[in-house]
Amino acid sequence: MPKHPYDYKFVIEGLKPDQIPVERLGQYLTQIARMLGIPNKMHLVDIEDGSAGLTFTIDKSFLPVAKKMEVKLREGTAPIRAKNAREKIAGMSEKDKTSAKLEGQDGAEIIKFPMRQKKVVADRIIQDNGTFTGRLHQIIYRGKGRAGDDTPAIVTLKTHRKEGMVKCHTNVAMARRMSDHLFKYVRVSGEGTWLFDRENLAWKLQKFVARDFIPLRDDETLTEFVDRVRGMTKEWPADLMDTIYELREDD
Repeated sequence: MPKHPYDYKFVIEGLKPDQIPVERLGQYLTQIARMLGIPNKMHLVDIEDGSAGLTFTIDKSFLPVAKKMEVKLREGTAPIRAKNAREKIAGMSEKDKTSAKLEGQDGAEIIKFPMRQKKVVADRIIQDNGTFTGRLHQIIYRGKGRAGDDTPAIVTLKTHRKEGMVKCHTNVAMARRMSDHLFKYVRVSGEGTWLFDRENLAWKLQKFVARDFIPLRDDETLTEFVDRVRGMTKEWPADLMDTIYELREDD
């Protein structure tokens, strides 16, 4: 029986608690919370002897959120942010030259780190629908490409996200329609391909094919937008800037 009740246990195999810096333990816990979709809702209960075992609880009202994310991670349907956190944990354990696992309160293994090579390869490339919001910066016509390529034009958006300048491949008809909104804000939707960079532990956009777009308001000041966001949410999340941009994209 454990000394204290807990919801999950993260085990770093082969290392004792006194062999791992406190800061590193905190980094693991931060990524676990992001992976399960429960930032600021997880609480450390105990650090077990032997292989470093971190037991923690989750606020009761958020435990169903973590359980649902477990299922999505196993099925491969989890959001990119959760998969990103899982890959970071795997990368950290590899750098620490050890393995790790996340267990439930019954001791059953939920996720193994590093994951099997087969799983890692499968998760390194993701193709999914997506949207980008930014100022339409440039439109380029590349000419005829390979047979079957229906996206001979490239439109470039200047975004506020980590991607910065995003190049979107599209067809000529859509590029012509977008030309009326040059240097204005638009939201582009389509399909993207992301590659996981294991060295930097981050997802990188490889290609984005734009299928549609809508123009956005240019006349709203930052102060007006912040006031509007305050009226939309009562609790500010930990990743505030990402949330603000997501809210603006959904506007």
